[in-house]
Amino acid sequence: SLEDVLKIVRLKIDKDNIALWRDQAMTAMLFLSGARAGAATSLPIKAVHLDTQYPNIEQKPALGVSTKNNQSATTFLHNIPDLLVAVRSWDEYVRKNCPQDYPWYAPIQQNWGEQRLSNIAPGENRSTALNRRLKILDQAAGLSHKSPHKYRHGYAIYGLQHCQTMAQ
Repeated sequence: SLEDVLKIVRLKIDKDNIALWRDQAMTAMLFLSGARAGAATSLPIKAVHLDTQYPNIEQKPALGVSTKNNQSATTFLHNIPDLLVAVRSWDEYVRKNCPQDYPWYAPIQQNWGEQRLSNIAPGENRSTALNRRLKILDQAAGLSHKSPHKYRHGYAIYGLQHCQTMAQ
């Protein structure tokens, strides 16, 4: 539900913990976009468009996005200001520090408690890793665990409850 995602987004996270900050932003992105875990974790920075009248993501295999059946689509984000703030904060950080082809769900290297963006290619099990990372946030917010697919379901339900037409 939106309330659950807001609990996660409102968690106070130290910006030095970039892995948790990234995961918090991804939680908001999953609910706003309804993207599948594989697409969300393979989305390059250049496929995320937040500073347009209608914020959207390009889920296009030509950009390196892993989509079901290699389908290509532009997905418009729900207009939920609190969630968009969380997504924009992370987006600004990765855009300043990474090339446009870099994954928006950035790989992070941890050594001796210090975290930094990694230039190592992301692994093949990023969807599984995302699911594990979401467990950490769910626990911190006092929520039961929800898989990335539950956020996709939340996106659809929210849309059905708040839109008058399918075009909306």
